[in-house]
Amino acid sequence: CLDAGRVVYDGTVEGAYGWSSGSGWDVALPRLRRLAGDMAAALATGDGIESVVEAASRGVDALADSIASMAVDVVPGDRRDDVPAGNAVEFDSVDFGYDGRPAVTGVDIGVPRGECVGLTGPNGAGKSTVLGLAAGLFEPSAGSVVRNTDGGPARRDVFYLFQSPERMFFAETVAEELEFGLERLGLARAECERRARSALESAGLAGSEYPGRAPLSLSPGEMRRVAFAIALSLEPELLLLDEPTSCLDAGGVTVLESILAARRLGGGTTMVASHDVAFLVGVCDRIVWLDGGRTETALVTTGAELASGEVWPGDPLDVLDLQERLAVRGLDVVPRALTAARLASRLERRPQGG
Repeated sequence: CLDAGRVVYDGTVEGAYGWSSGSGWDVALPRLRRLAGDMAAALATGDGIESVVEAASRGVDALADSIASMAVDVVPGDRRDDVPAGNAVEFDSVDFGYDGRPAVTGVDIGVPRGECVGLTGPNGAGKSTVLGLAAGLFEPSAGSVVRNTDGGPARRDVFYLFQSPERMFFAETVAEELEFGLERLGLARAECERRARSALESAGLAGSEYPGRAPLSLSPGEMRRVAFAIALSLEPELLLLDEPTSCLDAGGVTVLESILAARRLGGGTTMVASHDVAFLVGVCDRIVWLDGGRTETALVTTGAELASGEVWPGDPLDVLDLQERLAVRGLDVVPRALTAARLASRLERRPQGG
């Protein structure tokens, strides 16, 4: 493990987990171990933590046994009741293709205003095409895409951050990159500077050294944060992000999570295309799974029960697998939770035998 050009850890994988917990580093734990740790921290104190973690090391069945014996009551999750009415973007039976080859077929997606909607699915599923249609870069060959922002259908209310935004950098300094778009909005100089400074801080690039740096001299993760800052500075009502976690370290992902949370609190609408489903379920109100250019499944992931018979395509999320096993043991969690944190919030701990 390297930090500032120095080796700070050199040892076994098992040893790295223990070392990282006391060092401030976020070593990527296997998904089941991370889930077990989250559940143990939320459900137990004292000896209970050790017993759950020990059980989890032997597999998800043992983890379910341990949790089921500790949590005997289930409490529903909080429902959001402040989502603005209407859709910011609405796809109605949309078809589109490139050079005569279909890319998306019959896509029906509603993106409620004020929500964060995730797009996922395998390579070539049509995620980036859907974002391009939402941005107005493409016109559907059949069906319709309607954008309903406060300013009307004007595209200036929409910002699309491409999959490799750093390839579009052209200015000599970070400050000039941000000023380019702001000046074209006709803003006063003082307002341009204020927005640029605030956006850099929100993107985790606070400090006097960044505005004067050449964008292409930054690390890939720092360049991605500059791209986030550009998007934030323009204050779009609809923000479209294509694979935004690419190149980001754990700190960068945390910054992105805070950006998306702030947009939701401010009433902004966001669409995020990503292969990182674990990231999406932590930040999105709903997730749309695309495959072969078609909508396979659309799940509401906050404050709602999954529809009867609804399944997640591909490999199930660990937390959903755990809930199925808990249900078999008589602990049915309703509404269904897609993240460990939400699952833990719906389980009320009771002492053994209490």
